[in-house]
Amino acid sequence: MKKLTALTSLLVIIPSLLGAPAYAEENGQSLPAMPETDQVIIQFKEDTPSKLAKAEAVATGDNATSQLVTVEVPENETLETFMEDLEERKDVVSVEPDHLVKLDYVSNDPDLLNFQYYHKSIESRAAWDVTLGSPDVVVAIIDDGIDLNHMDLKSQIVSYYNMVEGKTFTKGKHGTHVAGIIGGVVNNKSGGAGVAPNTKIMAIDVFDGDFALISDIVEGIYKAVDSGAHVINMSLGTYFQSEALNKAVQYAHSKGLVVVAAAGNDATSDKHYPSAYKNVISVASTTDTDGQSVFSNYGSTIDIAAPGTEIFSTLPNNSYGWMSGTSMASPVVAGVAALLKANEPALTNTEIAERLFLTSKDLGTKGKDEKFGNGRVNAKNALKNIDLTIPVTPTVGTISDSSISITGKTELNAKVYAYAGTTKLGEAIAKNGTYTMKINKQKAGTKVSLYAIDAAKNKSPKKTVTVVDKTAPGIPTVNTVSNKSTTVKGKAESNAKVYAYVGKTKIGEATAKSGAYTITISKQKAGTIISVYAVDAAKNRGGTKNVKVVDKIAPSTPVVNAVSTKSTTVTGKAEKGAEITVYNGIKKLGQGTVGSTGAFKVKISAQKKGSSIKVYARDKSGNRSAPKTIIVK
Repeated sequence: MKKLTALTSLLVIIPSLLGAPAYAEENGQSLPAMPETDQVIIQFKEDTPSKLAKAEAVATGDNATSQLVTVEVPENETLETFMEDLEERKDVVSVEPDHLVKLDYVSNDPDLLNFQYYHKSIESRAAWDVTLGSPDVVVAIIDDGIDLNHMDLKSQIVSYYNMVEGKTFTKGKHGTHVAGIIGGVVNNKSGGAGVAPNTKIMAIDVFDGDFALISDIVEGIYKAVDSGAHVINMSLGTYFQSEALNKAVQYAHSKGLVVVAAAGNDATSDKHYPSAYKNVISVASTTDTDGQSVFSNYGSTIDIAAPGTEIFSTLPNNSYGWMSGTSMASPVVAGVAALLKANEPALTNTEIAERLFLTSKDLGTKGKDEKFGNGRVNAKNALKNIDLTIPVTPTVGTISDSSISITGKTELNAKVYAYAGTTKLGEAIAKNGTYTMKINKQKAGTKVSLYAIDAAKNKSPKKTVTVVDKTAPGIPTVNTVSNKSTTVKGKAESNAKVYAYVGKTKIGEATAKSGAYTITISKQKAGTIISVYAVDAAKNRGGTKNVKVVDKIAPSTPVVNAVSTKSTTVTGKAEKGAEITVYNGIKKLGQGTVGSTGAFKVKISAQKKGSSIKVYARDKSGNRSAPKTIIVK
């Protein structure tokens, strides 16, 4: 094929074949999760027979039945309280949980414990209790060739290809070392073991001496895809961008392959390729104490870290030795990816990458950082069946300005959070898939966002709802309305619509702009009841204010019959029910009430000829008519 100009080098430093610290167990290693026991072991005093129901005797070493028994914890008690109760008995010597025990995978490779510290770092042996990998999973190693006859590798290699024109396939030191890290055979009583010792290896030689052309690497990637590889490891790199290399990587990803590459060994944050490309897992290097390797590149493109300092693995001609570099860290991650694919074949390449990141050990700055990415890979945790399914977006009932709780549904046992902007309103667990969350009352129009997070820390999309106005407006105030009024005025909730009714007949409406309203009406009779209420923009109707139309119209001037010096009454006509008062100057002569026929008769004393008598009518509302003046004849 036509060769490209950029050269790519292998990413390895400080190879060493001699002198390595012995591998030793450390205190405080995290224990694998185990099911809790529901049974206890009790030792009774020798002369005290057990009186506990359902107790089973435990045979001792001499086959005699001793006073050691096992008892199941009653359903209504916890393990701790049951043990405390038993310890208070005088016939009990000791009580302990009857813990569950599982098989641990142990290899017979002599150098695994002595030299391969990285297996302890990433907890390989706990992962091997789940799977050693599968011969159905193939890792393509694009490198400088592999010793095809090495005792730890020859049974692992399914195919090999040489991409360099005119060059024969070589047994490169670097490629052989990388291959041993990924898939070195286990339990052959020789050397160490790879991370995925049952995984098969596809060897692709792209190097001619210390360097490789990008074109050969590109060809190698396509060969890996077309030949059925599931994972590609590239412990190589350059600081030159290549569109051809990027296209090859994206092609591999589109075909479902997991692509893993070394981040580089120059202690720089410069972008390094192919590790810096999208859809490539970029691997930084750590030490045996989980520190950053001094040579390891760093930066925003780092996805994950793995042990890369002083890594013991296979070398050509059935030998073994140590090498350091991100070249060694990358195959550790590729090996864990192969274990994952073997254990859960249905996982996509994206899901495998997410699992690796999610289950890594966080180092350095909390969360993803530029030194370790998402953290140092952990094989044991990666093989746990982690839920990567995003929880369903929570549903939520109507939230009103009077709500003190909200209710809805989401994934079973997910935790639901509610926020108004950046202010947290509350949280609740969706027991049985339904949640109820207490909140403080929120103003109408407030935007409330809700989302759910499940036990695996997967976060659902947000659900945003607007707080609706369910608070009815207050009862409007109403100014006095008289039988002279052509408006009804008062105050109500700002922008609410105010209605005025007489019985079932609407007599007018208006909007309470700035909290004040004026309703135009036709004049109403005194005594009429006008009902006034407000409806806000959310269609909430407030209480009703009833007002009576007051009489502000004075009675007509009374009609008065003639009065003479002999008269002892004043008679005439006026508004029915009105009070009639007769005056001579300021002296009140008499008072009476207009009858149902409109006639009145008021007793007075006889008045002198020419006296001026004034007669007034006052209605029940206190309105007084104009006077009627009569001259006594």
